[in-house]
Amino acid sequence: RPRLALAALIHFLAWCAGAGNIWLAYHFLGAPVSPVAALGIESLLSSVLAVAFLVPAALGVQELAYIAIGGAFGVPPHLSLALSFIRRARDILIGAPALAIWQGVEARRLRQQAKEA
Repeated sequence: RPRLALAALIHFLAWCAGAGNIWLAYHFLGAPVSPVAALGIESLLSSVLAVAFLVPAALGVQELAYIAIGGAFGVPPHLSLALSFIRRARDILIGAPALAIWQGVEARRLRQQAKEA
């Protein structure tokens, strides 16, 4: 039970961090969104993206979800679309270097195996 409670707490803190990201981005974009509304947007978006695993890279699903959910919270569609692009950029900025490093590690491992053989 303590491990399950700790896992739930960590998951909630991750949601809060994502909500902080959404609140900050909307704040800089000029949309009046409260931190509680940002937490609601983050939780609804997480639910939509969890269901959208069948769509490769959730292309279009994330954008449409941001527009629909943002509209429910009174955010104009163009600001929600901009926030979706900000989130995509963040994913690319984190994911691309990680994939490049992984490719380098694998290439080094294959060269080492070729030398040994």
